[in-house]
Amino acid sequence: MHCPNCEEKFDKKKEICQSCGLKYEDLKLKSVLKTDNPMTISFAKSILQDSNIKYITKGETLRGVYPLGGSLGSVDFLVMQKDEQAAREMLSELA
Repeated sequence: MHCPNCEEKFDKKKEICQSCGLKYEDLKLKSVLKTDNPMTISFAKSILQDSNIKYITKGETLRGVYPLGGSLGSVDFLVMQKDEQAAREMLSELA
């Protein structure tokens, strides 16, 4: 596993990244936005990237395969626990 903060190899047994000090408990991902609107998805990505908040999306794969196939469910934006509050505030108007 690699640290999402500094991308160095991360040993979960040590509970802390030896390179940057990120605690393993901070890696708990929190959902900050769930939407099926393509415009909202695009805006959310832009906002998080511009704010240097690392995120992953869940549920976006099928949407990429069938972009015009109608609603295939929601895309869930997940961020590290330490970024949850800031991300929620930034994305609050999109919800």
